[in-house]
Amino acid sequence: DRVETTFGLRTVEMRPLPDGPDPELYNWTFVINGRPLFIKGANWCTMDALMRFDRDLYARFFQMARDSHIHMLRAWGSGMPETDDFFDLADRHGVMILQEWPTAWNSHDVQPLDLLEETVRHTTLRIRNHPSLVMYGAGNESSKPFGPSINMMGRHSIELDGTRPFHRAEPWGGSMHNYDVYWGRQPLDKWLSMKETFIGEFGVASMPSLESTLKFLPVEEHDAWPPRADGTLAHRMPVFNKKAGMSIHAQYVGDWVPNNSLENFILGIQMTQATGMRHVVELNRTRWPHATGICYYKINDNNPASSWSTVDWYGAPKIAYHILQQAYAPLHACVLFPRMSVAGEPVELPVFLLDDAFDLERSDWKVRIRAFSQHLAPVAVQEFRGVAEPWQQVRDLGVLSLNADQTFNIPLLVVADVIKGNRLADRSFYWLNYTQIQGSLFSLPRTSLDTRRHGDSIVVTNTGDLPAVGVHFQTPGITDVFSCAESFIWLDPGERRPIKVSHLDESVKAMAWNADLA
Repeated sequence: DRVETTFGLRTVEMRPLPDGPDPELYNWTFVINGRPLFIKGANWCTMDALMRFDRDLYARFFQMARDSHIHMLRAWGSGMPETDDFFDLADRHGVMILQEWPTAWNSHDVQPLDLLEETVRHTTLRIRNHPSLVMYGAGNESSKPFGPSINMMGRHSIELDGTRPFHRAEPWGGSMHNYDVYWGRQPLDKWLSMKETFIGEFGVASMPSLESTLKFLPVEEHDAWPPRADGTLAHRMPVFNKKAGMSIHAQYVGDWVPNNSLENFILGIQMTQATGMRHVVELNRTRWPHATGICYYKINDNNPASSWSTVDWYGAPKIAYHILQQAYAPLHACVLFPRMSVAGEPVELPVFLLDDAFDLERSDWKVRIRAFSQHLAPVAVQEFRGVAEPWQQVRDLGVLSLNADQTFNIPLLVVADVIKGNRLADRSFYWLNYTQIQGSLFSLPRTSLDTRRHGDSIVVTNTGDLPAVGVHFQTPGITDVFSCAESFIWLDPGERRPIKVSHLDESVKAMAWNADLA
């Protein structure tokens, strides 16, 4: 007989928080190959409701996870234990997996124990040789994770494996799930102070891209607005065949644009998702080592619908995918905000420098924070410098101070740059005060773009005299297969940015919130 297997070598250790062991808490500090790590993760659900598990589609999602700096996927307990292709691709892409067993909301109390045990035993033996597997979990959101089924899962994690931790529930023992925004209908401000040791779920349901949405809407509903209460779009909301989904979406859409078309409906809810989630990620990254990780909900969907994914069922990324890619960058400067609207208020905004991968060790660096008015004129700049300093994963640099006149801009825009030597190493930008005037973020003074193909990249140049805000690509016909190194970015006047892309078709165009297609 002959058995052939692929394996990898790595160590995983769970250490307590800096205050030491606590009997009420799990050890939440992941130590991978001897190095403590803030986990940048996402939730993963069974990828297709009709059980079509295409390896190529798996591969696209794993590549997108890797490209967006995701360390870990939580294979959600409300789905099925994942396939051999899933774990093989996780190994090859270097993405860690928390595999939960198929229980949720205390279902372990009623599921047949013998069938559940067969699933746990068979799957543990099947997946335990994969280095990507770093933790077993009993299931999703069970408030009473006790009893024979939970004990059985924990016992088998030791007897059949013994090399990985087991958690009896998620959330449990120091982790949290939070949906105050969206299900709770709270404003995004609610999340600006959301802190926890480990955040296992949070997110905002949002629409797929327009191209994806038109694939599942009947032709007669393409131009119908408002949509029928009993139509396809209402059925494809997070609560199927209920009015609540449309109502919640509409509430948040109105913060951005008039809710008067399918295009605006998609734009408004995607902006809500991107904006709310990015601030939670950045706040908790600055709290390391007292905060140890996040798995946002979620990277994928199991059917074509408006749901919590950052990449829709077809494979097309939403705005949140690109903004969270920036927020998860190993080297990243971020700014924290007390509220999403600070118009006419003096504020002091904390500035942090995050360096997960030792990029700045013994290097000269500069962090530059700029604020821009509604006219795209600079109103403030603050710089922080370091010269060949020892490595720090999190640096509290100080504050950006703005007076009442400077914040009285609708919208107010803030840009954070990290410059290593003479090279721009990271950039992100923020938008504030946009709720004061509906549509203000998309009514900025105009600039112009130019694009050129060079090698495997599209070189985008801001040819105007004002910053280009939210530069991104339009990819008709290929949104579900197209990928790019970055999107929804800020370009200064005259700035030229080569962006690696998967497709160089002439139909691929660049545009910005304040610039036409180029």
